Amino acid sequence: MQILQKSINTRNRVAILLLILICVIFCIYKIPYLSLPTFNDELWVYSPAAMQMAKNGLSMLPGALPPDLYRGHPLLLLFLGALFMKLFGMTVLNLHILSFIIALQLLVVFFFIAKKTASNSAAVLCLTVVILQPIFVAQSGMFLPEVLLSLSGLLCIWFYIREKVILFNIVCTLLLFTKESGLILVGTLGLYTLLRGLINGELKYTFIKAIKYFLLPITLILLFFILQKVMYGWFFFPDHLNMMTFGFRDLISKADVIIAYTFIYQGRNLLLFPFLLFLFWKLYRRVKYKEIIISENYEQFIAISFLFFLFYSVFCIINFFSERYLFIQISFFLFLAALLINETLKPVWLKSLFIITFIITQTHYLNIRSHHDHNLGYIDEIETLQEIAQTAKENKWQDKIISADHFPALILTIPEAGYVSQEEVFKKENISYCAGKNYEIFIYYSTKWEETVCNKPDNIVLLKTIRHGHSGADIYKLTDKQ
Repeated sequence: MQILQKSINTRNRVAILLLILICVIFCIYKIPYLSLPTFNDELWVYSPAAMQMAKNGLSMLPGALPPDLYRGHPLLLLFLGALFMKLFGMTVLNLHILSFIIALQLLVVFFFIAKKTASNSAAVLCLTVVILQPIFVAQSGMFLPEVLLSLSGLLCIWFYIREKVILFNIVCTLLLFTKESGLILVGTLGLYTLLRGLINGELKYTFIKAIKYFLLPITLILLFFILQKVMYGWFFFPDHLNMMTFGFRDLISKADVIIAYTFIYQGRNLLLFPFLLFLFWKLYRRVKYKEIIISENYEQFIAISFLFFLFYSVFCIINFFSERYLFIQISFFLFLAALLINETLKPVWLKSLFIITFIITQTHYLNIRSHHDHNLGYIDEIETLQEIAQTAKENKWQDKIISADHFPALILTIPEAGYVSQEEVFKKENISYCAGKNYEIFIYYSTKWEETVCNKPDNIVLLKTIRHGHSGADIYKLTDKQ
């Protein structure tokens, strides 16, 4: 008995040491990128909004910020960012450090929930699978809500399964105040509670359970949206509602992207196929021999996750969509797949072969970059934008009339984005992407390359060519302007 206990303690210590080692390696890789300026939505929404809240005063009520700045979203992330900057300084670096701390917390939570649900080796594999995802590596250093949403969502399911009512209420409230899409997970848990009650014939107990688990979080978030309606006349930001689509072709097209990106892209197909194969085998044995699939906790997690995949995918199909929004359901899939694969591949050599194959494959996908914030292409984009801003500052173009599309215009006019200081900021009215203005400077940035380069005027001269990886820009000047 003592030998067995000693063996268990040794395995636990080894697993914890591997957790620490993997996190340290990840820190060594990621920390140099935290000092980069902002990109995409963190550039013009989240970073400026958090800094404005830090100046105005900390609050999680709708009136804390202008609606165009926080865009109707719940304010937890902005509150945390503002608080962190109040304590450590008003910089983009501090926002990225906060985001990285949240990402490390997600890794630790993944590890310990996997350990409790399955085994030490499952926890290590789960950690490895998550940390090699391009979407996670990118998002871990950006001030955006998706990683916090995944962290609170994972804890929500865990505390629900473990029947930790108080902890569930706390984490569920955090989930809902991170982003309104958290309502999909809460709704999924509510439906799951109802279905279990109907199957077990315990409707009275189900009603009591629903009140204990959902009344407080739902009431608090409803008060937020009701107050928003009273103050501004809408529950949800009108621009977001106007982006909803119901056309058949649009819905099918987005459904195809959502399914492929969640389960296949960025190397997740290497997890999907063995996961489905092993799941069907385990379900067969569950029905025929009443064998538990890993553990009762895992069975509940997989049932909740599959319901969530369905409802959240429909939510994303109807609404404005970006690939990074899928990280919460990707994280649930990674958890389920890693645990099932680990517990099914019993021989050590087979597990080792799978892990080595997965690591080699993911090094390939980590090097695939595009003009987005869900892979490491965002680094190339930021370096291009930095050089655009540096060129504009060095030439003192603050009073020039500049033709530039969305991102170059934003980085020059929003000091909170991290590219220009308050003293160097450019005039918003001087930078636009409209025909008919007497432009003096023309900035052709990579995301608008095909639209802009072919339509450039004849009487301009190339001043600078910028290239960083897949990203680039050309800067021109009108020949008859000084």
